Amino acid sequence: MSIKTIFAGRGTHRSLAARASRGADYNSIVSGSIWKSLVLYAIPICLSTLFQQFYSTVDLVIIGQYSGSDALASVGATGSITNLMIGFFMGLSTGAGVVIAQHYGAGDIPGMRKSVHTSVAMALAGGLFLTLTGTLLARPLLNLMGTPDNVLDGAVLYMRIIFLGSLGNILYNIGAGILRAVGDSRRPFIYLVIGTFANIVLDLVFVALFKWGIAGVGIATIVSQLITAVLAGYNLLTTEAFHRVIVREIRFHMDKLSQIVRIGIPAGLQSMVVALSNVVIQSNINTFGSAAIAGTSAAWRIDGFEMVPLQSFGLAMTTFSGQNLGANQPKRVHRATLIGCAISGISTMVIGGLVLLFGRYIMMLFTEDEAVIEYGLMMVTIVSLSYWLYAISEILSGVMRGAGYTMYPMVASVTGMCGVRVIWMYTALPLERTMFMLYMCYPVSWVCVCLLMLGGYLSGRWYKKYRGARAQTEEPSMESV
Repeated sequence: MSIKTIFAGRGTHRSLAARASRGADYNSIVSGSIWKSLVLYAIPICLSTLFQQFYSTVDLVIIGQYSGSDALASVGATGSITNLMIGFFMGLSTGAGVVIAQHYGAGDIPGMRKSVHTSVAMALAGGLFLTLTGTLLARPLLNLMGTPDNVLDGAVLYMRIIFLGSLGNILYNIGAGILRAVGDSRRPFIYLVIGTFANIVLDLVFVALFKWGIAGVGIATIVSQLITAVLAGYNLLTTEAFHRVIVREIRFHMDKLSQIVRIGIPAGLQSMVVALSNVVIQSNINTFGSAAIAGTSAAWRIDGFEMVPLQSFGLAMTTFSGQNLGANQPKRVHRATLIGCAISGISTMVIGGLVLLFGRYIMMLFTEDEAVIEYGLMMVTIVSLSYWLYAISEILSGVMRGAGYTMYPMVASVTGMCGVRVIWMYTALPLERTMFMLYMCYPVSWVCVCLLMLGGYLSGRWYKKYRGARAQTEEPSMESV
């Protein structure tokens, strides 16, 4: 059931529905060909993720070429900590997107508007919190991880700059999440393209021309993130659609905050705990020296391109599931799950094959240091062969999150991607202390999490939970419409 159907024949509401449709670029997520709807919705997300990855990769390429492998290692050494701290708020934004998508699919416009304004209030509070804590804790956390002395000061500098600009990062992601939840994945992509090109130009100006080194890369990143946040914010403030943000209405609506937190906290905790496991892994990588740090950092940027389809279709399935369940179309969700697994898995394998074929040449874009290149090639070879397992996991997780069933995906991910990895670090790695054995923790953990996600999906509990939650709120929802 679409917004147009809900308001058909209701005078004033009919024109409002048409304006909402134009404003959100309504794309038949709840009707028409499933594979076409899913692919057309996912393509802008895929391109957005690709540009996001390109954006961070350019940072490392430029810093590696113009400032050397130690500077490359300094920037790369901060990734696990920034993901740890920002990941929680990104999880909350997932919860916000699910709640908005469900209200939108069900035609509950008052509920959707309250959720939108609560999400923006949450982003403002979260961004300010991260700015304060990230800048204060940068050095203690990097010291705790055993960051080598020759890269420590640069890593602290970069991390502090990134957290000073964290408000822009979170505001863009919340804004993009709101737009995607109502079916508009095109505009977030356009804004990200603009931000990416701004980041590249600023990187070249600050690092290659002005010789600002690590500080230049950090400043270029936060300025470009601010640009994307301003663009997304302008759209939300000026659109005529139902999801328009009105400044005086930005506040915490406690009933919607409760829904967002109930769905978002498990996703946020999942991001944090998985990132924490990566902190443990990074601490072990640090013991192998700056070449291992630099090689792994470059490899992760390369592997990020393999993750583009799996992350994109996972996000697409969250919105697809939320809207279609809101429109009472569970069979459409089941069919989309099979299609999503097939497309995401095959795409990931194709990109992985290209990475294996051209890995050395890609690594040479970052550095000419042979030791760094060898570490990077070792990692991309190991993980490229198993990413399809992660792709299936992300699709199944997206379906369950779209239903508001976020606790199980959190437990499955924490068990598989955190518990298994940490156990591996303290059991398998000491038996053969090599980077090869360390890197093997990734495919082993993906096998475990894929099996757990598959079990959770097949159990059907996620749909039963959604039906139970809807039964409790359906009557008030219809009255509000």
